[in-house]
Amino acid sequence: MVIHLPGYLGQKDPQGVVGLTLLIVPGVHGRLSNISSGGTFIEDEQFDVGGKVTIRKKGSSVKGLMHKWVELRSKFPHMFNNLSIMQQPAAVIDGVLQLWRIHELSQRYSRTIWQRDTLGTYMTDQAYEAMALGWQFQHLILGKMTPALQLTDTDVVFC
Repeated sequence: MVIHLPGYLGQKDPQGVVGLTLLIVPGVHGRLSNISSGGTFIEDEQFDVGGKVTIRKKGSSVKGLMHKWVELRSKFPHMFNNLSIMQQPAAVIDGVLQLWRIHELSQRYSRTIWQRDTLGTYMTDQAYEAMALGWQFQHLILGKMTPALQLTDTDVVFC
């Protein structure tokens, strides 16, 4: 859930919206939003996983990375209007995807308050810096509160 504050500070009321949906699929780290229909990277990216630095340059070949998703997006572009697809080897969002996510959300929404749980990937110095640069403020739900306050139950199901 995001509270979007366009023109706020007394001019307009805050507006709650269900934000850009993220689908995480298994595979090598990648984000569909950075892959062109021609199979090249749209912008430079660099990330570190376990001490191994990966550098990808704008315009270079993705070498088949997420190729099935690129094909699907080409055939059915309307299905991807409010959907972000990223992939990684782990089952839960890691620090690499978290930073990509913060960046893409700041491109779509400016001046926002995010209601989140205390997932560790939101608590890193890199995440705090990325959120500050994107004008994102987070409101945290403390640990062990899931039985009493589950975000998907309160913010999505009842919208």
